[in-house]
Amino acid sequence: MRYLAILFFIVSYSVEIQAQVKAFTSQDTKMTLFRGDTVAIEADTASLLSSSVIYQINELTYKYEALLQRYNTNIGVNKRLLTQLTTTKESLEKLLDNNTEGNVQIGALNEVVARLTSLSVSLNDTNKNLEANTTDLDAMIQELKEQNKELKRQINKMWQDKLKHMLLGGAIVAVVGGVLWAVAG
Repeated sequence: MRYLAILFFIVSYSVEIQAQVKAFTSQDTKMTLFRGDTVAIEADTASLLSSSVIYQINELTYKYEALLQRYNTNIGVNKRLLTQLTTTKESLEKLLDNNTEGNVQIGALNEVVARLTSLSVSLNDTNKNLEANTTDLDAMIQELKEQNKELKRQINKMWQDKLKHMLLGGAIVAVVGGVLWAVAG
């Protein structure tokens, strides 16, 4: 009988545990329930989810947070890239402006180079003319040297002839003077 009383107590206690009602009020945010639990919903609304659905929701939440973190990282990278792109665009615009100015300067330099090339051609022609004139002058100088030698020879010959005439004249005067002295004397 004792066993029967214990068995009756266990059965009545288990029925009482199963019959215990848990209240879900508007201040509760979550409540964990097990099979056989009874809930009295005292809040305006409530949602019941199984643990497998909660697990899936948690997995999706983690994935969402990871994607959100990647999104924020990508936003930061995109902002940096946009800043760099803007800087690059400004640099390219400056380069294009400088290139335009450079093209104008290159055009001016090309004109200077063309003038210098023309001047170089003119100077080369003048140089060739000067070389030809130098060759002609060298030939004239050589001819003048030859004429100078010839004139020196002729002057020497004239001097020698004059000396001969003077000596001959002196000899004639001496002979005539000797004859006159001898005759007069």
